[in-house]
Amino acid sequence: MSDTADNLTPDTTGSDFTVPSYDLTPEEAAAVAGIDDFDPIADIPSPVQLTGGGFKAPERLPANILPPDMAQQVRAELAAIPEHRRAEREHELVFAALRRNGIDIRVKGTPDPSLEPYHREALLIEKEVRELDAEAHRIYQQLAEVARWKPVYNPDGSYAKDPATGQQRFEPVERYRGDARAALEARLREVEYRASLLNGPEGERRMARAMKETAQLRLAVKEAAADRAEAEALARKIVREERIRERAEALAKRMRTETRS
Repeated sequence: MSDTADNLTPDTTGSDFTVPSYDLTPEEAAAVAGIDDFDPIADIPSPVQLTGGGFKAPERLPANILPPDMAQQVRAELAAIPEHRRAEREHELVFAALRRNGIDIRVKGTPDPSLEPYHREALLIEKEVRELDAEAHRIYQQLAEVARWKPVYNPDGSYAKDPATGQQRFEPVERYRGDARAALEARLREVEYRASLLNGPEGERRMARAMKETAQLRLAVKEAAADRAEAEALARKIVREERIRERAEALAKRMRTETRS
């Protein structure tokens, strides 16, 4: 074996690198109690703000208030519902569609600066997962594209026929073949693996880190508020003492004057 090969020895001396822990202290856990129960609509500001006086929702939400594509989907669902229940279900379906759209807007938009790290990270992970899912869908479509159809032949060279219909058989020729198809399939595996990490260990660790950051931020805000309240109380005490001292000095001056007289 050559000297070069002899030098290829793994370093077994270890490393001082340690994976950071995002476990919460009891105080931190108390600070973020119930944070998992957030409502994506009520608790996360929308990046789209209404102007011109806002919007007053009607008591019943009709499908015609939705964009055409969303309204069409609601009407398609209503078609399968008995007529006497459609008015009630229309309101519920429209409300659900508006809620889904509200969540989509928050995921696709830029997170509001006021968001806490936990909510911001939840939006970012959801956005990344959706982008990966969309890319995977595009790749599946590309892999399914057919450039042309070619006839199928029997071993004797005659046209093969479908035994059920008696018609000539054809088979698809994929648009993407060879290296191009292999590259698409490799990218698809990469995308699906990446999505599995975000939906699994990586996403969980990122959310754990964001929860700890949020807990520390809340505690820092609480401590700053307590410091501010204590400073204000001390300031009021100092001002009171100064006022009393001024009165005492004025009173002492008068007493001295009276004593001399």
